[in-house]
Amino acid sequence: MDEHGKLFNNIAPYYQLFFKYQVWYYGRIVDKNINVIENKDIDTVLDIGCGTGAFGYVFKERGFSVTGIDVAPEMVKRGINNDLYCEKGDIREGLDLADNSYDMVISAMVAHGLDQNIRHKFFEETKRIAKKIVLIQDYKFQHKFFVDIIEKLEGGGYFNYLDQGISQFNSVFDNLSIKEVSRNLNWYISE
Repeated sequence: MDEHGKLFNNIAPYYQLFFKYQVWYYGRIVDKNINVIENKDIDTVLDIGCGTGAFGYVFKERGFSVTGIDVAPEMVKRGINNDLYCEKGDIREGLDLADNSYDMVISAMVAHGLDQNIRHKFFEETKRIAKKIVLIQDYKFQHKFFVDIIEKLEGGGYFNYLDQGISQFNSVFDNLSIKEVSRNLNWYISE
């Protein structure tokens, strides 16, 4: 496990404190924007970088069959405890899943934290695994003072994401659409 994975393994107990809030917040976003995936015959969903399972859990509550995957064993443990089927997996090694094995691949707040090379691999894996739709929820490509401070402390790939993220999305996904879902977040969708 790399340093990023170790960090999230260590902070899993703190992320768990926000699980109910995240389910509520993500649920509001999904309910307002569910029309994006309605009538697409989506049943199976893979949540990559599921953390404690909040984003995947929201989709599970809405009737989808969801599997979560995360690099940090402590996050996987919490996802399972939060009633989401979860497995350990490391995007850097590629995921042991067949091409087109899930109707939809989702991810929330993962892409911005990865370094540029791993982010590119992450995008490629989501595209490979998704049969119909990739839906990535993450920051817009603009600086926000408090977010910038928090992300600087975390030490991930956030600033590179702001500079290079949209070109990376476009280099992997031929038909990327962007939907604003909150003041700070977009859905990046490929069908």
